[in-house]
Amino acid sequence: MRLGMSKLSYDENHFGITDFDFWFHRRPLIETKRIIEAAACQMADLGVHWDRVHLPGIFSWNIVERSQGKYDWTLTDALVKIAQKHKIRLSPNVWPYTAWDQEAYSKQEKRKVVDRGLGSGAQVPVDSFSPIPQRYGIPYDLNAYKAWLVAMTERYDGDGRSDMPGLRYPIKHWEIAGGYRTIVPFFFTGTPREFVTLLKSSYVAIKGEDPDSKIINAGPVSLSKMLGEPATDLDKDPETVFFEETLKLGCGDFFDVLSIMVNGLGESSSLMLINYYKDLLSKYTCEKPIWISEIASHCGEGNFMGQVLPYRTPEEQAIDLVKHLVIAFSAGVSKAFWTALGPAVPKGAKLSEPLESVGYIDMVSLLDGQGKGRPAYYTFKLVISLLDKFRRVTPLRIEGAHAYRFDLKDRGIIVLWSDVRKRVEFGGLKSRNIVVIGSVPKMEKGKVVPDKQGQVQFNKESKLTKDGKVSLQIGKEPLFVQEI
Repeated sequence: MRLGMSKLSYDENHFGITDFDFWFHRRPLIETKRIIEAAACQMADLGVHWDRVHLPGIFSWNIVERSQGKYDWTLTDALVKIAQKHKIRLSPNVWPYTAWDQEAYSKQEKRKVVDRGLGSGAQVPVDSFSPIPQRYGIPYDLNAYKAWLVAMTERYDGDGRSDMPGLRYPIKHWEIAGGYRTIVPFFFTGTPREFVTLLKSSYVAIKGEDPDSKIINAGPVSLSKMLGEPATDLDKDPETVFFEETLKLGCGDFFDVLSIMVNGLGESSSLMLINYYKDLLSKYTCEKPIWISEIASHCGEGNFMGQVLPYRTPEEQAIDLVKHLVIAFSAGVSKAFWTALGPAVPKGAKLSEPLESVGYIDMVSLLDGQGKGRPAYYTFKLVISLLDKFRRVTPLRIEGAHAYRFDLKDRGIIVLWSDVRKRVEFGGLKSRNIVVIGSVPKMEKGKVVPDKQGQVQFNKESKLTKDGKVSLQIGKEPLFVQEI
């Protein structure tokens, strides 16, 4: 990093958002900037400092190098400038496809075109200017692909050489290909050996330009069976099998972080999946930090990956949000990105295309269709304010309760709930004074009601401990017990 370059270090921050706007490539640039600005303001309000730049691919080879040898950084620069203004660190997905490169397959080999759909419940418009073009395989010209990666890394690495004008904070994390799913071919499709070739090429190119950067192995997902069969045998799941094959081929040498997705799964299934991947990494002596790139609970009802999702109220979504995040971190996950912010509506802007509306994404977003915060929005904000920068998570043994202690720099916070309403007594508290905070904001007639100052309120109660013990009435809504 060059002298004078500001360091935006949020490595100790554990929460992020996975960002979407499927129509950005069809919008006027000024409109796209307004949407990015609105989303960045919402993230800043939440206290989020990590944005996983995901579908359909602003950091896409087909966006930046639409014509061979000509780089256009207009959109990527716009996003970087807005993010750094709001102190948001970017973790972009690298989409390794561009039309002119993929066309070489169609001319020289008879190879089946890969479908570009997003699967059940999510229809994304695709046209000739799509960020991810019609494709046949991994980059045909790997040298041209690596040249683009080197140029992109150089522009945003903050070393003072060929940087983006006005760059204040470098990009240090790059996720390759966005994910692979056997039933959702919008992501990587191909053989394990081809994926390792792609990952190695990306690793060598990016690390060669910026040795301090981190490469993220985009996520095995393993949801298709688990959604319908929570007790599925992961040893036979097509995606876990695929991932293990890549490990056998040495892919562990070419990534620094493993990204996985747990969309739609219940707490026990998520925990099982996280532990399964941890065990696989250990089996191949490839221990790496694990990030959950997409974690979510839904409200309403609908369909996801061919499975019917039962109706849940907005309050239930908020409750599940806490449980999902707490259990993931208790399993050793380093960072967790909520699957979708939702439609961040720019004030006073008339949009040429509506903001994202893609089925499942709408159901798990923190914002509703009008850009207003759901209960889960305010619950996520509370969770971040209380738990971000935690140093350790310890499961606690409290009969009849799910309980976890989060140790921060200057205090501890216990999160606990029960499957049934009951009173529990527990000890181990290190402060005479505690505050007990509910996880669902105060509501009236199904709507969040702010106070006279416009602040959303949660139920709070101050209590005194006796010999480090306290007695509490608990139920399905998680409670935060904060040492003061």
